[in-house]
Amino acid sequence: MNFLIELINNVALLITLGLLYDISSRRETENQLSPMPLVFGLGIGLISIVLMSTPAKFSPGIIFDTRTILLCVTGLYFGPLTTVIAMLVAIAYRYHIGGIGTIAGAATIITSGTIGILWNRYRYREDKLYSLKELYLFGFTVHAVMLLCMFLLPAEVIQKTLKVLVIPAIFIYPLGTMLLGYLLGVRKKHFLTEKKLQLVSRREQELADIVRNAPVGIATGYPDGTLEICNANFSEMTGYSTAELETVRWNDMLTPGKWRALEEEELKRLNPQKRIVQYEKEFLCKDGKILPVEMTVSGGFDSNGKPTYYFAFAQDITTRKMAERKDKANQQQLITILNSIDANVYVADLESYEILFMNNNMIQDFGQDLTGEICWKVFRGESGPCPACKNDLLVDENGQPTDGSVWDNQNPITGKYYINHDRAIEWLDGQLVHLQISTDISHIKSMEEQLRQKYKMEAIGVMAGGMAHNFNNNLSVILGNLELAKMKLTGASEIDELLDHAKIAVLRSRDLIKQIMTYSRKEEKDKTALQLAVTIEEVMLLLKSTIPSSVYIQQKLSPASITQTIHANATQIQEILLNLCNNAVHAMDEQGTLTIGLDTVELDRRQIPANSLGQPGSYLHLWVQDTGCGIASDLLDKIFDPFFTTKALHEGTGMGLSTVQGIMRHLHGVTRVESQIGEGTTVHLYFPVTEQNEGKQVGTIDIEPFKGKESVLFVDDDEMIASMAQSALSGMGYQVTTLTDSHEALKLFTDDPGRFDLVITDQTMPEMTGRDLILQLKQVRSDIPTIICTGYSSKVDEAEAEKLGADIFLMKPMELPELLKTVRQVLDKK
Repeated sequence: MNFLIELINNVALLITLGLLYDISSRRETENQLSPMPLVFGLGIGLISIVLMSTPAKFSPGIIFDTRTILLCVTGLYFGPLTTVIAMLVAIAYRYHIGGIGTIAGAATIITSGTIGILWNRYRYREDKLYSLKELYLFGFTVHAVMLLCMFLLPAEVIQKTLKVLVIPAIFIYPLGTMLLGYLLGVRKKHFLTEKKLQLVSRREQELADIVRNAPVGIATGYPDGTLEICNANFSEMTGYSTAELETVRWNDMLTPGKWRALEEEELKRLNPQKRIVQYEKEFLCKDGKILPVEMTVSGGFDSNGKPTYYFAFAQDITTRKMAERKDKANQQQLITILNSIDANVYVADLESYEILFMNNNMIQDFGQDLTGEICWKVFRGESGPCPACKNDLLVDENGQPTDGSVWDNQNPITGKYYINHDRAIEWLDGQLVHLQISTDISHIKSMEEQLRQKYKMEAIGVMAGGMAHNFNNNLSVILGNLELAKMKLTGASEIDELLDHAKIAVLRSRDLIKQIMTYSRKEEKDKTALQLAVTIEEVMLLLKSTIPSSVYIQQKLSPASITQTIHANATQIQEILLNLCNNAVHAMDEQGTLTIGLDTVELDRRQIPANSLGQPGSYLHLWVQDTGCGIASDLLDKIFDPFFTTKALHEGTGMGLSTVQGIMRHLHGVTRVESQIGEGTTVHLYFPVTEQNEGKQVGTIDIEPFKGKESVLFVDDDEMIASMAQSALSGMGYQVTTLTDSHEALKLFTDDPGRFDLVITDQTMPEMTGRDLILQLKQVRSDIPTIICTGYSSKVDEAEAEKLGADIFLMKPMELPELLKTVRQVLDKK
């Protein structure tokens, strides 16, 4: 019984000492936000010494006191450092006392303080007291562990000790822990509340000082328009005293009429989700002056979300408005200057590539204002930044503008050539931007191209002229012998058909040479109403006999297209078809399907390229499709360039598609190409339909009326041509003398001028040309009829032949009916 009384006295002593120490320590630290852990730890350690000095004695070396209550509550409220210091002091004193219970006593000190620290770590909340129930549970936990520490006593006293200690550990110690913990918790919460109030008071004073001395006008008011608090700056801005402002309705006297509706709309936007609005308005000051201000308004709201008061900041923006007006005037002046430049000007962000400005000249060029779009997308048609983008060259490593970049190219959108001047400049908002000034140099490029074309055509003309004579001589031999063979064949229809095919090829070759010469001299080809379907049929006959059988050829001619005509030259159309078909066969590696189609379509302005001379209306649509390898998308823009080819050396010259494009442009047609790698290519050609629907009718010429018995002198340095002429003219009844030397011909004629009724001579011959021979013959006999022929000559044409006295000028190779008809006409004229 004495043991329990002593224990209860020890608990009372603990609570008294604990409260006295807490009160004194709080007073000492009332001006601090947190206590001093070292001082607190030592103080609590001294209290534990006092408690252990007045214990409830159980047996020699074994004492019981309330140090566990003190240390666990210390851990619960005062933190780890304070608790550890107190624990060390208590352990030191317990070892000083000594006895058989020293180890168990030290263990209770350590466990009680540790449990308090852990409980504080996981259960403490500054805004909430521990409940009595939780504090009792806490004390019970600490002292249940204390009972376990008793097993560190010598074995002979464990049972006796537990028997005496179990009741106090379950009831007295937890109750003491609960009481001391609750009293300290209330003291601590009161202390923290006092600190918070002191802090709030200081903050309120600081806020009042901020409002009073703020460099902007600050006011609070209510939805009815009354003002409550206005700082000195607000009073100075409006000209009203603080007292006067309390009687002024801010939405009446301070706000000019034109701004009232705007301000009301802005304030309606305030709600619990949007607690701040910002807008510009004007103050009507007491002296009548108008003051521009920027308002920043927040508010408080009732449970229905309606504003109950407003808190407003008013910033005088007079200086800013003046600067804005000046900047606006400067900007307008800059825009006026840029719009007056006779060149394309645009500004784009260096990072995002967003277009910030386009001048009027550029808007007209591109057909619309593209401000806000991405430059590489709308100006170049790219899917990402241009490969040749100059942005990196406009700013150095220090972020400063460089001297810029100058370059030229053709724009893929407008089709025009520009010389571009790029540089980085500071734009209206102060940021560095990309400025480009592009001058249209399409006319210069056109003149350059014309000059290149002129030199190229001169070179082609020289080369073509060198080949044309011999080539046409060979064609003359082939053509003449073909026609002689046809004249001598009877009843062999299959051979006759083959000879017809060969003749068509020869005539086409003749026309091709003529076209090359005409093209190189930029002469106009004769155009007539041409039935395109007939020309296609003719080309198909040639193709079927020359293209490998591994290529399947099919036609798709719509009925409506067959009778339609175009204004064109047949040889040019044949050349287009043969070029496209030969390219298709090559692309298919001589194996696949070749399709030639024709139908009628209507094209409107949107379907006709801007650089085409075509007009909206009816067109014949010719397409050539293959199943070959296809063309890469990056090459589609180059396939019509002169001398561009993807073929191997000696397989192509790169002039085929260039010629096609040139002919189509000349005919005011439209060209379009579709291609897919691995699937094939389709070339679409659109020819304007003519009003005349009747094609040229070709018939067979009867040569019987062209027979004769006159004497003809035929002079040509090519023995095969001379031999062919001998056979052809002799077969028609003429007396023919053929010579291959112009000097011998002149001597023969001079010896007997009356022997011959007609002289036919080639122009290009060694030593003496046909022109010189005719001049010599005319000196011997001025009335001698003459015909001059040539495969090509830069010296003699139809007009020159007429000047020197020749009756007829003929180009080789000549069809036999044409030659016979001409001979007969000249002789009959005589």
